[in-house]
Amino acid sequence: MEKLIKLLLIGMLSQATFFMDIALCPAWEAGQKEEVRQPQSTLAVIKRKTRKGLSTDKQLFRITESTRYYDIQGREATIHGLPVPCQAQIYYVPVRHADPQALKIVIKKILPGAKKDFPPPKPE
Repeated sequence: MEKLIKLLLIGMLSQATFFMDIALCPAWEAGQKEEVRQPQSTLAVIKRKTRKGLSTDKQLFRITESTRYYDIQGREATIHGLPVPCQAQIYYVPVRHADPQALKIVIKKILPGAKKDFPPPKPE
């Protein structure tokens, strides 16, 4: 019985050493780093806005404090000044396993019925 316990302990130690070697290996580390995503852009119709994101005819986009907005004249605006619905060029960074993050939104065309106010919150 003692021999069996010693063999199990030796096996567990060798397995732990193997995994530590992999974890500390620079090549393994380099392969695990998040790849840098290049900014992209799309022309889309913004259908809905919230303080955290935009819903378009193509997909959802996350917005942050660093997202920049430009009105139809090219002047910098705010999320509050963004008319919805509108057609806009959206510059964004893809995010793995999440909605892309909008970097810059440039309004190209204001569509009929556009409003600048936020929609009322949904009841819980």
